[in-house]
Amino acid sequence: MTSPLSVDQWQLFLQIADCGSLTDTAAARDVAQSAISRQLGAIERSCGGKLFERTARGVRLNDIGQRLYPRVKAWVLAGQLLRSEEHTSEL
Repeated sequence: MTSPLSVDQWQLFLQIADCGSLTDTAAARDVAQSAISRQLGAIERSCGGKLFERTARGVRLNDIGQRLYPRVKAWVLAGQLLRSEEHTSEL
């Protein structure tokens, strides 16, 4: 059994999808492309299969990834909003 994915891993999934490139994602995070590739592999293993199609020009979401993307995006945004509201109420 694999452990649940962290928020950071889901955010990486979204960033890779938005960038369409492991190389561009790595550059944006200032890490090696191989590190992003390994992290994506771990995400896909935890999900039980591939989420992206690899192409000569980068990556794009496959059918499963396309179905997952809007749900993950909404969940991550809701978490960010909750943190923002929590921070505002502490002031």
